[in-house]
Amino acid sequence: MVKFNSNSPLSPKEEAVGLAGCDAYEKGDFLGAIDLFKKAARIGRTNSWYVNIGNIYADHLVPPQPDKAVHYYRLGVRTDAMAAYALAVHYYWKDEARWQRYWLDRAVEMGQEDARERFSDHKKRFKRKLAALRIARQNERDAATVSPVKRPPR
Repeated sequence: MVKFNSNSPLSPKEEAVGLAGCDAYEKGDFLGAIDLFKKAARIGRTNSWYVNIGNIYADHLVPPQPDKAVHYYRLGVRTDAMAAYALAVHYYWKDEARWQRYWLDRAVEMGQEDARERFSDHKKRFKRKLAALRIARQNERDAATVSPVKRPPR
């Protein structure tokens, strides 16, 4: 989640609303946090709040809403390198290497010099999870194609 330090270029109102969104997020009120982050984004000059909104849609709502997450990441990418990094992670999980590389390169260009290193660490941590998801998908496909067992006549 994006939090800002006291040297941030936020207006006092934007900062207050954004911090209220952070509080709602930490309490598990994700829909309330989304509303507050949207309000902070409208008030302020930074698009960083959209990264928080995208993360909530991607990771905290049931069911996840990746299309909405991508929408908000793309709004944020205008001024925030973390949004580009979040898009790289999103496309990594969708197995779309071309877009993953594009957004990772964009994050580096925008000032996230350590994005490639962090992304490499991210892939290592979640490699097992991705393999497990692929196995589960294959098992689902296999189960759907198996014909029922016929009993021999008595």
